[in-house]
Amino acid sequence: MTSVSGSSAVPTKVASGFGPGAILTPANLLTLGRIAATPPFLWHLARHPVDWTTLAMWFALCVTDLLDGKLARRHGATRSGAFLDPLADKVLVLGAIAVHIPIGVARFSDQLDLPLGVGGRSAARIVGHR
Repeated sequence: MTSVSGSSAVPTKVASGFGPGAILTPANLLTLGRIAATPPFLWHLARHPVDWTTLAMWFALCVTDLLDGKLARRHGATRSGAFLDPLADKVLVLGAIAVHIPIGVARFSDQLDLPLGVGGRSAARIVGHR
């Protein structure tokens, strides 16, 4: 971008990115929206495990994950986004697994390793990071 002062054009730099400490970035707001949309999705999933609305909701939540990643790369990644995005993913996936166990889509003994593995690995990474 340039600004014109008199007859000469002087280039000026426009701040296009967010610093690593930023919290309310477009990508983080999209991630927070995904976290907020997860409980209604899980409620619907428990009542209608196999229907087109459930599939559409899951697809929309997956698309928001794709979009917040693109926004973060475009505007700059933040520490809060690096924490919130994996958290949103785990809440969604582990919540879906937890909903499927009581309705019989997944058996507890078959699916126990996956949530424990994902949750345990994440907890270890968070504790190790601090």
